[in-house]
Amino acid sequence: MLESIHLINFKCFADEKIPLRPLTVLSGVNGMGKSTVLQSLLVLRQSIISNTIANEGALINGPLVSLGAADDVLHDNAQDEECIEIVIETDTGDKYAYSFQCVKSSNTLPNTDNRSQPNEINILSGTKFFYLTAERTGPRTSFPFTDYELGKYNPIGNSGEYSSYILSRNERKKIGTEKLKHKKQIILDLRAQVEAWMSELGQKIQIHTIEHPKMDMVGMEFSFVRDGLPSMNYR
Repeated sequence: MLESIHLINFKCFADEKIPLRPLTVLSGVNGMGKSTVLQSLLVLRQSIISNTIANEGALINGPLVSLGAADDVLHDNAQDEECIEIVIETDTGDKYAYSFQCVKSSNTLPNTDNRSQPNEINILSGTKFFYLTAERTGPRTSFPFTDYELGKYNPIGNSGEYSSYILSRNERKKIGTEKLKHKKQIILDLRAQVEAWMSELGQKIQIHTIEHPKMDMVGMEFSFVRDGLPSMNYR
């Protein structure tokens, strides 16, 4: 687990160390750096997976986040020759320090003194990293299959656009941990658990997915359970 993020000259942070816990909530008024903390992790992840981090440096515009040019990333009061640093510490005592130069108008942050950066942080480079933007995919008549290349960066899609496909492909698989089990649903299949949790928002529902492989799309419908009987399906 990540223990802390230390940001130096990264956007609104001149020098700030943010402690992290199993559940961390960032709150505050606009412009105070909540999104910047997340963006620091997204920049590292897309740079690691794109294989630019070790040699070329940080990829600041990519599949997970786009921050503009290098001078948009450098803190306002920093001098041009000062470095941008992101330091990650984990609960196992590991420390990963990334240091980048700011080259104006560039869409990358070159490594400081051509120093090779750490290329493997399991938490950031592995398959258990998920990210959702505040703007989610809204109601649709169909949803896309997971794009293989983009799926390497974020399996569910930045706006959750691949969640229907993931549910369709894994609906009969058991959930990974009983800590996520709904207390009123003894069946551990993914779909049964999702239905139980979604029913907390209103009426009891059932989910129906239909894959269309030739179009790389999946349709989703809902029915409501009233007095033990399902309603018609609604798109």
